[in-house]
Amino acid sequence: MRVTTSTLDHDAPAPAIEWTGALDLARVEQPVTAVGAGALVDDPVDAAMLRAARDAHAARDDASWYYQYLPMTDEGVFFRVHARDTVPFEDERGLVVLPE
Repeated sequence: MRVTTSTLDHDAPAPAIEWTGALDLARVEQPVTAVGAGALVDDPVDAAMLRAARDAHAARDDASWYYQYLPMTDEGVFFRVHARDTVPFEDERGLVVLPE
């Protein structure tokens, strides 16, 4: 799984999910347009927690207009969290290397 975050300068537009995993959301903060767009989450517990939060959030009736990210808080700071599953053929930066 790969994740990237950015801080919100206002309250989350939906009920925020309180992050309780070991991953420091501030540590993986970067622009969504960054190369690879995400830090690798190799802790299976954190990855499972992110998947569960993503699935639960997507299932909400009121999630349709802000489905692009998970509104999360970590130690009182609001984050936009973008989480995606990795694919077997991406490199360590999260990029797909095309065959030559």
